[in-house]
Amino acid sequence: MGLTIHYTAAIPTARRKQAVHQMRQLALDLPFEEVGEIVDLQGKECDYEARGDELQNGDNKNETLFWLLIQSGERVRCPWNKDMSRSVMPTRIIAFDTWPGEGSEAANFGLCQYPAEVEWEYKPQDDRKFQEVTNEGGWERHRFSWDKWQRFRKRHGYDFHYPLAYAEPRKVPTKLAAGTGIRFARRSTQATRNAAASRISFVATFRSSPCWIGWRRFPASR
Repeated sequence: MGLTIHYTAAIPTARRKQAVHQMRQLALDLPFEEVGEIVDLQGKECDYEARGDELQNGDNKNETLFWLLIQSGERVRCPWNKDMSRSVMPTRIIAFDTWPGEGSEAANFGLCQYPAEVEWEYKPQDDRKFQEVTNEGGWERHRFSWDKWQRFRKRHGYDFHYPLAYAEPRKVPTKLAAGTGIRFARRSTQATRNAAASRISFVATFRSSPCWIGWRRFPASR
């Protein structure tokens, strides 16, 4: 366990590549065991699920890049049910990987761009306004309420009885336009205390206007 300190900074879009190169140079100046090359990925190249077979098997195997892609994903909550969420992958990644030292996880650094919105299948059964809270065996659960649905259907003049008839795709804002992105290394041992104290991990996005970056620093564990 260690203290996490957050910082913010503004980087103009035109300087995003330069900023990542400066980050990498800083990593090279620090006592890291390994510092990887910068990758610049777009579209499907950023999707770890689409590239799983390629990066985990065969001639192009690259588990380091596979882990970086996994960590670049963000979770977006469903607006009609806060207990539901889905993963959103970036559409652009400029980043590099590092290994601070023995006993430490990999630390990835970079900037990510995320879509402004995603398509989400709306189903009335998932909507909290049509659910009721039940207690089953001491566990609180949310269950679809036919009574609430029927009252709503009649009030709004819906013809169809079954809620699935009203399922539809909806555009959901991701709210990832600034301040979120890649997650990084979490712990280290006493042997890498000095290196880990210098390790800075951050989350970031960029967009057409200046973006905000949240920095995170992870000191060594005791």
